[in-house]
Amino acid sequence: MAAKKAATTKEAKKENKFKELKVSGEIFEYNIRIFPKTAGKGKILNRWYMTMELNNALSIKGCYLTETESNVFITFPQYSGKDGKWNSYFYQSEELKKELDTVVSKLMKLVGIDGDEIATDGDSNLPF
Repeated sequence: MAAKKAATTKEAKKENKFKELKVSGEIFEYNIRIFPKTAGKGKILNRWYMTMELNNALSIKGCYLTETESNVFITFPQYSGKDGKWNSYFYQSEELKKELDTVVSKLMKLVGIDGDEIATDGDSNLPF
């Protein structure tokens, strides 16, 4: 019997294979849907596709909870610049970065990442 192929994000959406998380922050109210993990490439160990709704008014699709060996962070939709570097469409103030650290911590618990030795966004130098 052949091993069952891992569900793609598109298939997971159709089958409603996602978890939901609601987080109240000082800046935003977050409603998040996070889908099954996919294997990463290069330095990325795992990625979870997610959609994030802010204050029940703005929905951001194309976000990922990204796990590397040294940290876990949220990546927002990006575009490739003329210089070949990836740039985020979503600006994050220092206050928002701190609030997103709280969101990341809750997402880590939801997907089962042990965070004892892993830094979140505000604790490390990220590639963007």
